[in-house]
Amino acid sequence: MRKGLRAMAATGVLASVLGAATLLQSPSAAAQEGSGEPALTEATLGLEDMPGGFGETADLFTIGGLITELLARAEGAQVHQHRVFADTGTEVVESLLIGPLTSAEQDEFDAWFADEAEMVQTVAESVPPFGNSGTWAVLGTTGLGDSSFACWITATEEAERPSATAQPAGSPTRLEVALARRGPYLLVVTVTHDGAEEPIADAVDLARLLDRRLADTLGLSVGGFRPPGLLVPDLTTHIPTPTDISTDPAVVGTNLLLAGLAMLAFVVASEVLDNTLAEHEALLQRVVGPARWLGRAQRRLDATLATRLGGGRRLDRARLVGIVAIYGLVFSFLEPGWHPFSVTGLYLFLAMAAACGLVGISADLGKRVAARRLQIPTTLELRPANLIMAMASTGLSRAFSLVPGLLFGRPEALEVDEAALDPPRGARVLGAGALTLTAVGAAAWLLTLPTSLLQRIDLPGWLGGAIGGLEALLLLAFAVAVQNLFLEMLTLPGTAGRYLSRRHRLLWFFALVAAGFAFWHTLVNPRGDLASALQAANVRFFLGVVVAFMAFVVGVRLYVRRKTRPAPSGQEAAPGGDGVAPAAEVGSETVPVAAATAGPPAGWHPDPTGRHQQRYWDGVRWTAWVADDGVTGPDPLRGG
Repeated sequence: MRKGLRAMAATGVLASVLGAATLLQSPSAAAQEGSGEPALTEATLGLEDMPGGFGETADLFTIGGLITELLARAEGAQVHQHRVFADTGTEVVESLLIGPLTSAEQDEFDAWFADEAEMVQTVAESVPPFGNSGTWAVLGTTGLGDSSFACWITATEEAERPSATAQPAGSPTRLEVALARRGPYLLVVTVTHDGAEEPIADAVDLARLLDRRLADTLGLSVGGFRPPGLLVPDLTTHIPTPTDISTDPAVVGTNLLLAGLAMLAFVVASEVLDNTLAEHEALLQRVVGPARWLGRAQRRLDATLATRLGGGRRLDRARLVGIVAIYGLVFSFLEPGWHPFSVTGLYLFLAMAAACGLVGISADLGKRVAARRLQIPTTLELRPANLIMAMASTGLSRAFSLVPGLLFGRPEALEVDEAALDPPRGARVLGAGALTLTAVGAAAWLLTLPTSLLQRIDLPGWLGGAIGGLEALLLLAFAVAVQNLFLEMLTLPGTAGRYLSRRHRLLWFFALVAAGFAFWHTLVNPRGDLASALQAANVRFFLGVVVAFMAFVVGVRLYVRRKTRPAPSGQEAAPGGDGVAPAAEVGSETVPVAAATAGPPAGWHPDPTGRHQQRYWDGVRWTAWVADDGVTGPDPLRGG
């Protein structure tokens, strides 16, 4: 245990030191404040954000009156990042930022944006020829800014406008405007085009993109990385693609620091709790009681399916489909307001089930290949504890408004006979599963690179929607993989991390650091520096969980110490310790000296204490590793 704790401490300290060093090298908040305003060079739209056929121009300005009106309401504010793009026909896109705003001005703009009638009138009167507007409509702006307003207005009279080609006589001009406030800045995006045709660019979508970049620059929380759609559930918009990942040293350093501290505290506390429960089985029975009840229910269901389906492959397939569907259903509730009978809701269920199935089955296949090479038997089972973890993850995510939410607990259809897993074999089998999990998650994530690029091209609506749906599926698979890989690297019972930390400590060391950082940097805090991260719900929740878990472990330890009394003459022998006790006592039973010092070749054998079905003999002494019904865990012997 002491060696494990030292390695865990080293892992957390290394990650924290790297994080602190990165933070020290990044521009400080104080330096930015000293300059008066944050650098807004990244908070802009570029030519790469425009549909095909657009070019940037400095000659066409269509909303000068609107800019003047906004500046009149924001005394002391300035225009930033004003850019204009035009296609070869009639369409012009204009974007800019205005700020900074005072607190009073921010409140005034929020109230103004809420008055739709006044907003439409102001926009129409400030942008000729829309003063005599004939038709207009308010557009939806869900997730845009701290407050926002968007509309389109069509002029009733023909008027001059920026154009590269002649316009048909009487053709109306249409203006789409999206205004939003994010922190102390306003963002403005307009699209002016021939009202007889649909616009190529979408003002609200471009405003959302500009809003995300502004929020990143200001270190503020914001909605998803992309707008939701028919096949793009809102949940998936909060999972970043490789192009969305922040390379800001302040963000990278923050996540290294926080992930390192969290790993250090959580893993050390887990080791302490694990040993405490192993020494006092009565408490352990109460902890795993619900999982055993679910296991009995699952076995009864298996018996019913076997009777109706005749067993064999048909039963295995039915069971596998059922397992995957259950996880898809449970995790679909991560989406607030999930409607299973809507197109988006149904697709979320199918995509979630497919993602969980892909990740879980792939990891199982990796373990199966390794197990077959070692001639270890495997069966198709549902791990009840994993399903309970999935339900708990969903419940906590909804209760604490976590986005994209916790996806801990994957369907494991393959059950390895852990009674046949000694530490070396366990490291190979479970390590193969973790490696496969890593490969699947990385492949799914990297495949979102071409989907992101394809969606920037002017594609038919159905094709763009299909690519967006595929990207959502890949991102779900990545999120399931990276979260469960993080769990797999912890030294919890039955995980690859537990075996690797005892067999290949250096490999486990780097795997834990990498998995922890990947989890934090992509899903917990993908965009915030230290100050903003500590205000984010995701980060506060995970830090709170670590503190609560440590308090729970301390409470359990104190309770056990007060309620239990060690044998007066007994001295606990640490697993794998240097000395061999002359006798091992468990309860009122004593293992003879011969049984504790001599025995068969290394492997699993009947437990000489009678407390468990099997205990692992390392060739020299009986170890702490025991097995019951294929479930392994530590139960140190006690010297007598």
